[in-house]
Amino acid sequence: GEFTAVTVNGDTQTQSLLAEFELAETFSLPSRSWAFSGPPEMAVNSLLEDDGRLLLGGSFTAIDGSPRGGFALIDADDGVLDSGISVDGAVNAVALSDGITYLGGDFASATGINGTQARTSLAAFDTGGNLLGWSPDVSGVVNALIAENSVITAAGEISGVSAQPRERLAAFDADGNLLPWAPAANNDVLSLVVHGDAVYAGGRFDQMGESVADTGRAYLGALDRQDGTLLDGSAIYAGGQFTFAGGGVADTARAYLAAFDTDGDLLAWSPAVDARVRSMTLLGSDIYVGGDFTNAGAAVADTGRENLAAFD
Repeated sequence: GEFTAVTVNGDTQTQSLLAEFELAETFSLPSRSWAFSGPPEMAVNSLLEDDGRLLLGGSFTAIDGSPRGGFALIDADDGVLDSGISVDGAVNAVALSDGITYLGGDFASATGINGTQARTSLAAFDTGGNLLGWSPDVSGVVNALIAENSVITAAGEISGVSAQPRERLAAFDADGNLLPWAPAANNDVLSLVVHGDAVYAGGRFDQMGESVADTGRAYLGALDRQDGTLLDGSAIYAGGQFTFAGGGVADTARAYLAAFDTDGDLLAWSPAVDARVRSMTLLGSDIYVGGDFTNAGAAVADTGRENLAAFD
């Protein structure tokens, strides 16, 4: 994230952008840290774990004094590795598929072991850190990526690809060709998740549709994985910057967290935090959330929780 310190059970320590916690009955302060360098508002925007290694994307330019332009590879035992991969801007999303690392963000060129080439917001690298020829011509910033079954789905502030219109969402094959899948949103898409035959999108939009964003979808939408048609919805948990939610109309109080059933109707699940939720993950039967909040609770945010909380 964009934090500079972490607090556990009232104890605070300096910890910039990246923190490691052992998942146990109680959290403890991290035992190791990393020194990031970069612009004043630098952040770690994306985290992905793969076989004991962390793949980081962000707006940093160095870690522990070694140049790392927007991307870093950290091994659990050996620390920060030299992947040879970098970009000339920010990486907002990282995805892995069939041994290929895909990066999405706000950049104009990318560098691998084999040199530097122009890449607009998307780039791909093999396991040796070589920059691949996969090079979609995207207009706009990429905020989210999914790579699955040889299909790479990108979302963000996209307005077109190779002179073809696309409204915030686009999909490509393993050769970089633009696919016909072309749903639309009327404002930025910030996150993507695939579950079964559906792609779930979250962002700043309030309209989505099939090539034209003409159907009400307040910040959340479900799309058919194959043809991009807008779905009626599925069971989904949402976190963000809202204080009301509902099925079709946001008319019920919810403190930055909400859940919906398969028809898109609001469920009774209503934990609360006192500020924006930026990330969520499900582990077993518990939902872990991260964000800008300092308190959390059941229905009322009345218990101290500094930026991290868990709910059943």
